[in-house]
Amino acid sequence: MIQVLLFVAILCPDVFAEESSSIQIGSKQQRQIYRWLCSEDSDTRRRAHQFLSQLSENDSSVHKRLLHKARLHHATPLENALERTYKELQPFAEARRNWTHERKQALTLGRKSLDYDTSDLKKLDHLLHEASRTYRQLQAQALAATNVWKTLEPHGKLLLELDIELAMLKGAEEEAFDLSLGDVFEEFPFGDNVIHLIKQAKSLMAQRQQSAQVDSYNNDSAKWPTSSQRGFAKIINEMRIELGLSPLYLQKELSLASINHCAEMAKLSYFAHQSPTPANASPSKRAKNAMYSGRWQGENIYKGSSSPMAAYVAWWKSDGHRKVMIANGPNHLGIGLVKAHWTLSLGTGRSPSKD
Repeated sequence: MIQVLLFVAILCPDVFAEESSSIQIGSKQQRQIYRWLCSEDSDTRRRAHQFLSQLSENDSSVHKRLLHKARLHHATPLENALERTYKELQPFAEARRNWTHERKQALTLGRKSLDYDTSDLKKLDHLLHEASRTYRQLQAQALAATNVWKTLEPHGKLLLELDIELAMLKGAEEEAFDLSLGDVFEEFPFGDNVIHLIKQAKSLMAQRQQSAQVDSYNNDSAKWPTSSQRGFAKIINEMRIELGLSPLYLQKELSLASINHCAEMAKLSYFAHQSPTPANASPSKRAKNAMYSGRWQGENIYKGSSSPMAAYVAWWKSDGHRKVMIANGPNHLGIGLVKAHWTLSLGTGRSPSKD
């Protein structure tokens, strides 16, 4: 909004000055200036604003009338575009409602104690599948919605430019500085709804960008993870994203703590969260020993296969382990594999740098 205000100030500097030279304006000139104001070309509108800024105080009513008339001209296509856009966004709105419902159902059931009940686990898998399918549709529609915004924004800025100048003419400088595109759209019947849906679409696109950043780090920037660690991170992050949860960065020190626990379990032939070695007694101690600086949040262990999918499925079917994997809040993943022993650790901390 401030950029638009500065734009108006540049176009008509005398509006912001205490004194200016004044000119008179005839009906022919008024028609020409009106045509300039109705143009979508910024240079043409600049010519109109510069001319209007030199009008005498006696012609201030002419100035205002031309601005209001130009505003009506620009408002009509925007109003039509908003109504058309609202209708075009309905598939997105419906998909988002469906996804929100499906993911909430999946999370609610996933956080309950299912006690390995086959029917409940099948229902949970079905809900996850539906949420995944709808999420993928939603992503494509969100991208289309943000592209629609790019076509609406120029129309809104035209009106905002005129609204700012009108506010300045009546001496309401504070009001002029507070005006935004949202104020422009809200005056139209479908404006509020379109703005709301566009914000939802932008939020989903931001989540998609975050997911891409995490994926890029896990698979490209971070040089230390093994293929098994990368493989497991991909599996768990796909699930978390489709359920609306934040994706997890592979974290080096937390993974070292997980690897060390796997190695000790294999060496000492035990299988437990609590270590017989006092210095490594608890998961939080092991994270601290590995110099992890974040906040440790949960641990899963598994024995029986070196396959990332096998470990994931075993944890998914188990109530306590599944609750760890679908926890809110964590953004760090520590994963270790030694001789078919797996340890997963979650934590919260800074986004990791390239290493």
